Amino acid sequence: MSSGTAMHVCLAPMYVRVLAVKAMADAEREADLLQCEVEEMGVMWVPGEPVPAARTGGNGKRRFKDAKTARYQQAVCDAAVAAALPRVGIADNETAIVVAHLFCGRTNARERAKIRAERIADESGPDVDNVAKSLLDGMQLDGGPMRDDRRVCSMTIRRHLAGSWCGPGALVVLARVRVLDR
Repeated sequence: MSSGTAMHVCLAPMYVRVLAVKAMADAEREADLLQCEVEEMGVMWVPGEPVPAARTGGNGKRRFKDAKTARYQQAVCDAAVAAALPRVGIADNETAIVVAHLFCGRTNARERAKIRAERIADESGPDVDNVAKSLLDGMQLDGGPMRDDRRVCSMTIRRHLAGSWCGPGALVVLARVRVLDR
């Protein structure tokens, strides 16, 4: 991490804390590629199975969130506030980099070993793009760290099998970055 970067760390299972260090390094590398300077970075752990952004029917083009999605987005906002994630989108030249690791699936040890041994795709979890939308929407709720998800310039999201070492949940790194004047 660059000198002068403020960092906040969440409470999470030990394996996830180790992965958080890697995710923060990923965010730093992404900032370098985008020619941005990381001003502040935070890590949060959202316990429970990640929930994709599901929309229920509405009148015409208007769509409404279902109750499960709304509860998950509120849990994301609460976790972000508890982890003291940096506020993004206040100044004009601020943008954000998000790195997320999803721990999904309720498979047992034998099924996880088979998936790894055969190198088959894990399809036990939700679509990562829809979970990404849920995470971003949750961080925009009242009191959340993000004012507008259009300020996100880069997002990396990975899905892992949840296991005995780590139950289901989402590890999210949010980095507030400033575009460097060149």
